[in-house]
Amino acid sequence: MASCDTPPRKFDSAEWKAGDATTRGSMAQDLIDRKLLIGKSMAEVEGLLGKPDPQFEDAHLYKVVTIARCRFWECRLGVVFDQASSRVTFVAVND
Repeated sequence: MASCDTPPRKFDSAEWKAGDATTRGSMAQDLIDRKLLIGKSMAEVEGLLGKPDPQFEDAHLYKVVTIARCRFWECRLGVVFDQASSRVTFVAVND
């Protein structure tokens, strides 16, 4: 699932926050596979990933490059929050 140019790697919060969309894309599958965000609050997610681009009441979106076409279309890691508990229930990449 990672970009053609960047091999997949383990999630690192500091690298994610400092990196570009390709750096983020190389870590997206690890975030999903290890369920690192499931059950986290919005504040906890922002602590790990930084401010989203953009933010909605029930979802945070982060630009990622996971496959070649993401260089032309905007691909995003979507983090969905339960409206009642404000905790993460679903994480996926739209590419």
